[in-house]
Amino acid sequence: MRVPGHGRCRLHHGAVHSRQRWGRDVVEPGTGQAAAPFRPFPRSAIERSIPSRFEQLVRQAPDRPALRTPAGRSSYDELNRAANRVAHAIIARGGAGNVAVLCAHEGAAVAVILGVLKSGRAYVPLDPASPPERLRFVLEDSQATLLLTDSVLRDVAHELAGRGTPIVDVDALDPTGLDRDPPSSSGRDDLAYVIYTSGSTGRPKGFADSHGNVLHSTLRLTNALHVVPDDRGSLVRSFGIIGAVRDMFVPLLNGATVCPFDLRERGVTAMSDWLLQHSVSILTAAASVYRQFVSTLAAGRVFPELRLIQVGGEPVTRSDLELCKRHFAASCRFVNSFGTTETGTICCFFGDGASPAGGGVLPAGYALEDIDVLLLDEHGDDVGLDRVGEIVVRSRYLGRGYWRRPELTAASFSIDPQDAAARRFRTGDFGLLRPDGCLLHLGRRDSQVKVRGFRVDLAEVEAELRLIPGVAEAAVAVADDDDVGDAGDAGDAGDDAGDDAGDDAGDDGSDDGAAPDADARHAGVRLVAYLVTTVEPVPTVSALRSALAARLPGSMIPARFVRVDSLPLTPSGKLDHRALPALAETRPELATGYAPPRSETERALASIWSEVLGLDRVGLRDDFFELGGDSLLAVRICARIKQVLGLDVSVRDLFDQATVHVLAVTLDARADFGEPGEPVIVPVSRADASALAPAQRRLWFLARLDPDSAFYNVPLLIRLEGPLDGRALGHALNEVVRRHEVLRTVFPDAGGRPEYRVIEQLELHTRSVSLSGVPAQQRDAVLDAITSREARAPFDLACGPLIRAGLIELASDRHVLLLTLHHLVFDGWSVEVLLSELAEHYEARCAGRRSALAELPFQYADFAAWHAGHLKQPEVAAQLDIWCERLADAPAVLEIPADKPRPEQQTFRGARVIADVPALLREQLKALAARNSATLMMVLATGFALLLRRHSGRRDLLIGTAFAGRERRELERLIGFFSNTLVLRIEVGGHDPFVDVLRRTRAATLDALASQDVPFDRLVERLQPPRDASRNPIFQVAFAHRSLAHVPERMGAVGLRVEAGETGSAKVDLMLTTCERRDGLSACLEYSTDLYEERTIQRLLDDYERILWDASAGSPGAG
Repeated sequence: MRVPGHGRCRLHHGAVHSRQRWGRDVVEPGTGQAAAPFRPFPRSAIERSIPSRFEQLVRQAPDRPALRTPAGRSSYDELNRAANRVAHAIIARGGAGNVAVLCAHEGAAVAVILGVLKSGRAYVPLDPASPPERLRFVLEDSQATLLLTDSVLRDVAHELAGRGTPIVDVDALDPTGLDRDPPSSSGRDDLAYVIYTSGSTGRPKGFADSHGNVLHSTLRLTNALHVVPDDRGSLVRSFGIIGAVRDMFVPLLNGATVCPFDLRERGVTAMSDWLLQHSVSILTAAASVYRQFVSTLAAGRVFPELRLIQVGGEPVTRSDLELCKRHFAASCRFVNSFGTTETGTICCFFGDGASPAGGGVLPAGYALEDIDVLLLDEHGDDVGLDRVGEIVVRSRYLGRGYWRRPELTAASFSIDPQDAAARRFRTGDFGLLRPDGCLLHLGRRDSQVKVRGFRVDLAEVEAELRLIPGVAEAAVAVADDDDVGDAGDAGDAGDDAGDDAGDDAGDDGSDDGAAPDADARHAGVRLVAYLVTTVEPVPTVSALRSALAARLPGSMIPARFVRVDSLPLTPSGKLDHRALPALAETRPELATGYAPPRSETERALASIWSEVLGLDRVGLRDDFFELGGDSLLAVRICARIKQVLGLDVSVRDLFDQATVHVLAVTLDARADFGEPGEPVIVPVSRADASALAPAQRRLWFLARLDPDSAFYNVPLLIRLEGPLDGRALGHALNEVVRRHEVLRTVFPDAGGRPEYRVIEQLELHTRSVSLSGVPAQQRDAVLDAITSREARAPFDLACGPLIRAGLIELASDRHVLLLTLHHLVFDGWSVEVLLSELAEHYEARCAGRRSALAELPFQYADFAAWHAGHLKQPEVAAQLDIWCERLADAPAVLEIPADKPRPEQQTFRGARVIADVPALLREQLKALAARNSATLMMVLATGFALLLRRHSGRRDLLIGTAFAGRERRELERLIGFFSNTLVLRIEVGGHDPFVDVLRRTRAATLDALASQDVPFDRLVERLQPPRDASRNPIFQVAFAHRSLAHVPERMGAVGLRVEAGETGSAKVDLMLTTCERRDGLSACLEYSTDLYEERTIQRLLDDYERILWDASAGSPGAG
């Protein structure tokens, strides 16, 4: 999609919004009096050179102030004469080539740069804060034939140049020397500067631009910001940064005043006095510098002359805009600008603009004059409105290219196919266009990382952190679990070209915001947040996590929070990610101070917690939940304790004894350390009949009773948005099948018993259907018919395969992948494993590389053999006794009033109704869970129990539920049928408060987890409930909570969203399944159509939502 700039075929939004704010004349802040009227920058000026325009202004107003420094003021005439003396000194030396400039920020730098341009040569600024090795490289690579310096940096210049480059000390020039304008020797197309930025290879790269493009950039900003001669613009950034070109020339080429400020020498605390002393009216700074400056302001400090604050270079948030409103006059306007080194400023957004900001980050804004903003996909096609694409800039005024790197220039710039005089530049940034033409900048391609299969934009996380009360500054980096101490080094950006995108108002041209390559896929990647706080005590980790959880999905919440006194900045004032402290000496700020473990048990537990939670250290009294623990992590910790210490610890133990010290006391009192550890899972012979797990054998027998039924099918509908490579998808599917033997397994009947047989070479064929020719109004109905037929087609267990794939084309960039698997080889946990591996194999195939996935150490059949031995252990028999005691005297039947009489034989025919849970309710329920040391699953199950109590009148409830059955760490990345059905027995009184029922649900869930090794069929055999063909034994209602929050949302350039298909069956009378995604929560009520009408189920779902709302609001009643 294209955003046209001013002068194109449609209205220029940026210009409109500017005029709405400024009117025809600029109002002098603090006076209410009109200052000099605004006049657009003359378009004829861009056909000349920079010195020509400057000299014209000197002739018009020689006494107007041009420069304000600590040494005093210089008029346009005085600055022009100083520049002329430099120009004549250069001309007198003869020769040609670029001229390097190394001068103090508040010294003669402006005059020297003008002098170089007046001499007909291009300048190469050297930043004195850069390492000497970098400066020597720039000096050599730029082919500078002369180095200009001043008395302050003369010694540095000599060390750099050695004997190779002549040096001129401009402070030593004769002040009475020739100072008239030299003959004009430059035109609009001549080179004006070469400025070096950091490339992803670590070698600085120079970017070159012409006089004409500098003048056009000045025109765009002048007309957007209505710069007038009475303005006094800041020059905070180093001259070695591309943004300083605009900071210097926008005022000087409009007859206004430049006010340099040496940020490195004077610091942000001196900025307020400087602004007042020099009556600065336009402050331009990186967002980080702006925030630090505002944090130093004393209450009541007034800046009557400041009319405009322009920020950028980093994501700018709503909180930045609020800071402006809080500390500066109402007449002071806040502007977010966006641009790149290669294009200059391309967009501006006025903070009080009509377009509301999405999320916490302000939009990049509207395109400026002569700039077209395109949003393209990886094939160069328009993505359309409200769709994410790469930001591509089209203009006749793009930069010339990379100095002495024609191959990089050719790769980054291209001729526009519609206008031979224009070029295109791919920024490497992602964006989205609103229908009104406002551009949302969604981050750099190389500021996005992959965490557990999800694309995470570090800038978005930083922006949300800054919205938390008490957090003044935030930076987010990535760390690898295998290299914790090196977390401060975020690595290099992806592409050389365009790595400075977004740096318009604060760039230093470096990759300081770069994260590891966007395609990093090692599982150990995690996020680390560095925070500067303004309140005492500092926010706890739990408070930070809760605040972020209300606005971000789990994959975007940092694993670590580190408090620092200040964030490191680059010379330009942008955040320097590479200088962030390493994690080796850091620890989350908790309410309790750190106390080291003392005993052998405490040290072992602290080590295990550190490993699983991803922390450098864990203290004696650190709370598991404060450290970010949850039920899944608790299961992993219990498994590690079993492996390392040989001791059994239940999830309940960990929940109830949530510090290392208390848990260690319990373990020391319970058993000695001489017990053997858990047996290792090893490969076994596939000829062994025990290769079927007990749950598989039971399911096989049940499936044989009705071989034509789809009762045990697991259908997945995966929506794919974007350009899809069908061959790569087919390859990826077959790679997943190859890796996981269970997907190549069939189960023929061997004399009434299942036989385990592996198909060694299985080529899965994906059937393709195109609906692109079907009328749009009929397409959904046809798709539903196809998916329904596919989901309900039975499997042949003896011949297989037990996985089917179909691909439906809805449009060239919209597909639906249908995967149907049999429950014998697949469970709910396996969804994440399958899709994560599918995405990795697909992306590897498209990129022409090998998959990063390591081979599996063992297969599902090996687990099944181990599990068969495990079930013979005495502790499993003890668990079975516990279950029998727990369910003694339990009611055999739970009746929810039905619409139809119950048939004598259960048919398992069913349907479902799905409802979305409002986002606000979801977050309130999460908070309710956290307050009660519970999980979201426990809260949702409590609501279901209250619903059943209300509609059945029964106090004693039995609810079936499934648990993952993957207590061992090494089972987490296997596909297979691991889940086990357990029973929650919950007592609900007629008027019990929700939190009381929640405590009972929590206790019942932890009890079930502690005894989860018992297969459900053994429990049925032991209890021997009355046989009743019309209903399920033990329980007739069930609850399940599924999390798809860790399922990847992208597969290369293709968006991915998974949905559960419908088989038209119901395993019990009623089953509520809640499903949590990154972007929401849904509730699905599956029901027997032999008993209930759809309208009844809809009423039950509505009632369930009301119960949850009451609970979130603290209503005392149970419903």
